[in-house]
Amino acid sequence: MSIKNFRILFLTVTFGLFLQIAAHAQESVIWDQAYGYGAGGVADFGPSQKAGSTDYTLDMELADDINIVGTINRIDVRGYSPGFTPPNPASSFYYGLNVRFYAFGADNKPGALQAEYFIPKGSPDFLYQDNGLGDLRVRLASPFQATGRHFLTVQAVMDPEPSGNGGATQKWYWRSTNADEPIRDEAFYYRANPSAAWGRGGLNDGSRNLSMRLWGTRTLITPATISQLSVNNLPQAGRLKITGSNFGATQGTGTVRINGASAPVSAWTETSITAYVSDASTIGAGSVEVITAGGTSNPKPFTVLARPPANGRVKWRFQADDSYIQGRPAIG
Repeated sequence: MSIKNFRILFLTVTFGLFLQIAAHAQESVIWDQAYGYGAGGVADFGPSQKAGSTDYTLDMELADDINIVGTINRIDVRGYSPGFTPPNPASSFYYGLNVRFYAFGADNKPGALQAEYFIPKGSPDFLYQDNGLGDLRVRLASPFQATGRHFLTVQAVMDPEPSGNGGATQKWYWRSTNADEPIRDEAFYYRANPSAAWGRGGLNDGSRNLSMRLWGTRTLITPATISQLSVNNLPQAGRLKITGSNFGATQGTGTVRINGASAPVSAWTETSITAYVSDASTIGAGSVEVITAGGTSNPKPFTVLARPPANGRVKWRFQADDSYIQGRPAIG
């Protein structure tokens, strides 16, 4: 191989790796049912597991609903199985992990299978495993395009009683969250085998979600909703906190409009925005709106006051989001 061809090959591989790293860096949490005890305490449900060999018949699935429009690339789940270390090739009783997406059925239960992934043990798509209990973080070989409401299942493929383990039971249970107060539309469902109907029965009391965190890129199709403003009036340059929903995980092309003028933004999350009243905002009664790719939010009544005059030697004041800011001195 010539030096020229080697350089081209090197640049091609390097650029490809750069694109992969950049794509992963752009991922953000787009669905979060984080682990938490809640009022009813933590629980482990399952096993959400399929036997890997023909010696066993176990094939139980647990499913919880999601509501996302966007691309899902990575899945984090919290589980429980003592000594569970799936990436260890020496674990002869562990074979891999099944991840499935189902349609949201007319009866609010899992419907038709939409996508299925198998991540074998030792795969580089296992980003993190263990903690000695059974937590998992996996990347999907091809992203799942979510179009709204779906059900997600995660199922360990492992034999329940591996040989050479003294007959000890090895099972993977999915850890619960939001005990006694599910934050999503549906608590989880399960079925004992692929031929059984989805239900709750004795396994689930109907008041819990499953602990999961999904990563990817979210697409907004509905306008944001403003539920509350920190105050109803502020002078120009005043700091305003906006609380609501469907703002988007990051600002992107989103803007805040206060009394007709675009407002500088210092913080932006799915449910909270911090903005400052612009000097271009019309003084008097008006409204606050959040504009995203999904459209314009509901307007919230707001009054802009004139910037207060200088107070003695203090020419201006600025309220920040943190206890200090690193920056250079400025003279106005």
